[in-house]
Amino acid sequence: METFSPNIIIKGFWILRTSGQPIYNKSFGIAIDEHLFSGFLSAMMSFAKSEVGVEKGIESMDMGNIRFVYLTVPYGLIFVIAGDKRYEVTLYNKYLEDLKDYFMEKLQDDVWNFFFKNWKKGDLDFFSERLDKDITSLTTKWEIELITEMSNKEHLLKIYEDLINTVVTSFIDVFGRLIPINEIIEPIQDIVKRITKGNEELSKIEISERGIINYGDIDPEKMNIVTLSTALENIFWAIVDFGKEQMGEKPVNLILKKCAPIIYKNKGLIRDLNLQDLVIKLLIF
Repeated sequence: METFSPNIIIKGFWILRTSGQPIYNKSFGIAIDEHLFSGFLSAMMSFAKSEVGVEKGIESMDMGNIRFVYLTVPYGLIFVIAGDKRYEVTLYNKYLEDLKDYFMEKLQDDVWNFFFKNWKKGDLDFFSERLDKDITSLTTKWEIELITEMSNKEHLLKIYEDLINTVVTSFIDVFGRLIPINEIIEPIQDIVKRITKGNEELSKIEISERGIINYGDIDPEKMNIVTLSTALENIFWAIVDFGKEQMGEKPVNLILKKCAPIIYKNKGLIRDLNLQDLVIKLLIF
């Protein structure tokens, strides 16, 4: 089938029967023989079930820089997406559910009539004619969602960068006159390491000796936005708790009031990013 390359992470997707018979495919710049691929996938799914005992068959598989993710549904159908390996399986699972819903909604009763009356004739154009017409609406939806999430991640990083820098540098300015600065910075650096441990991307986050957060070459595309948001929130409040333990609750609460301009400046983004709980907790102080 004709290939085209929209600006999304998807390289292609396929719909096939569990027997290996291809039904429909669309390529986004990746050239794969659909018949060879369908046969290979069917064989792998059967092997996973019969030899390994995995009832659902293969759910994902990486080949080079491409990640193949699969969804098996009733009526003997398999939906497959190939995409950039940097992205998590959970994202592709969402796309597969969208593809399945699109397929079932678009064909409705026609699909069952085709299954029972025309399948043996090999009339696969039946699917292409119905799916090709509006398939770009689905891929455009994916592209918009991806761009929006990437933008949200960047805004999230910036908001917490401002909040953490404000708190840590204030700790240094106020309490650095009373205790050595390294006794403030080193425990905060340890907090960041503890919270980000085990995550390849998050572990790139550091706090400099001047109290400035450094994201290094962190790649937001490799992280789920919930994971990123949770980690940044945990880092922020762990730093606040450390300050209260070492310096007292009242002076730290006064420092937290310096975060108000950041919250006000980003109030629209905070709503979009569902950070209302963060604002509520800050308003308490």
